[in-house]
Amino acid sequence: QDVVAEKALDIGSVEGHWIVLQNIHLVSRWLPALEKKLEQTAEIASEEFRVFLSAEPAPEPEGHAIPQGILESAIKITNEAPTGMYANLHKALDNFDQDTLERCSKENEFKSILFALCYFHAVVAERRKFGPIGWNRRYPFNNGDLTISVD
Repeated sequence: QDVVAEKALDIGSVEGHWIVLQNIHLVSRWLPALEKKLEQTAEIASEEFRVFLSAEPAPEPEGHAIPQGILESAIKITNEAPTGMYANLHKALDNFDQDTLERCSKENEFKSILFALCYFHAVVAERRKFGPIGWNRRYPFNNGDLTISVD
């Protein structure tokens, strides 16, 4: 992938293309070379040339893989997943496809029960932000618990 990306950067910088490199956090060994490549292409690049990089945040701040030079020279935009009850309900419902809904002979009843289960899961997921308040201890509810409950 790095060879393809470097070739795209070479061509795009001269011709003024926009280049998107996704999930660069997955190729941490190549990132120092990317930093050098971006420095080289900046000198000869067309004014229309743009590079967009996407990456997931590191679990710990000291574990980030993106070189400091890229971070300092880039315009950074963050996008966080929606939060709240409505978003949790949508995330829970998105775990199930049409086949899941149709595998029961009593489809309407199954849909009602599935919605109630997803609603309960969304409530429990939203309550996690309050910690153990109202519970005996922390319960690690996750999507695996939801999908296994449907089976």
